[in-house]
Amino acid sequence: MQEGACVLVYDIDDEPAKETGSAVEAEDGKATACVGDVTAPDFGDRFVSMALECFGGVDIIVNNAAAGSVYMLCIPESKYVSGQVIVGGGG
Repeated sequence: MQEGACVLVYDIDDEPAKETGSAVEAEDGKATACVGDVTAPDFGDRFVSMALECFGGVDIIVNNAAAGSVYMLCIPESKYVSGQVIVGGGG
């Protein structure tokens, strides 16, 4: 977090996402929680919209969510680049 990371933490449960966000903020980073099910058809759009609204863009996505198999969140990198780091999986 020493480099000023902005992190959008996602989790299916509110509390783990908020805990991870608090840990980021304790290290002087910026964090916002995005609660939802990554398998929901609208999750990817909501996640990207939230990142754009909160941080202005996306540089990196770490997708570590799984529900029996891994679901990929694909974003055309040319559309959403600005200087933030997005990390998934609050718990």
